[in-house]
Amino acid sequence: MKTIMNISNKDLKEGFAHMARMAKRPQVQVPFQSIDEKVVNDMLDLEEHELVLVISEMFDYANKDNVDPRSGACKLQMYYNDTFDNAGKTWYEDVYCDYYKAAFQCDYGTLHFYWTIDGYLNLDFIEASKKGKGYGTKLMNYFLDACEAVGIADRVITYPCYIQEAESFKEMRKGTAKLRSWMREFGFTDELNTARMYYVVED
Repeated sequence: MKTIMNISNKDLKEGFAHMARMAKRPQVQVPFQSIDEKVVNDMLDLEEHELVLVISEMFDYANKDNVDPRSGACKLQMYYNDTFDNAGKTWYEDVYCDYYKAAFQCDYGTLHFYWTIDGYLNLDFIEASKKGKGYGTKLMNYFLDACEAVGIADRVITYPCYIQEAESFKEMRKGTAKLRSWMREFGFTDELNTARMYYVVED
């Protein structure tokens, strides 16, 4: 049977189960704060100036479309590297580092992204405000166009996985396959033996 992500059903099911457990685990919620001068300076100290530039570009696109752009950021100390190891046994790995997760929001929906410790820009979350209106496509184009304008599009990755509304492994698998298929339409490519997809910049 053909599997998504070139990973066996057994390992895939184990990964989804782990994600479901992580989603239920009590976590300290860190609110997004407005990106004021203090936050910007702190982001620059962490050498995350590209996040500021990407958000600035997205603001320009959204303002041209009159869709009320807003932004925020939250400083965190850990993220989940949702990649399998070589033995196909691990879905999540806790990565500890100081970093900012940036959020962009407009009438089309919400998008989050951050720098990973190994130098990739992870598109962590994308959600359209309304389904079937093309809003998700608008958001994705804002993000990718901004990354290209800043010159970091070749470092964009994502780990698409559908778990928010899924109630079973079957739904998770079906939703994830659909989400990853949608990502491919924008130029994302699957990485062998991992949940990661990376963006391929067109020449």
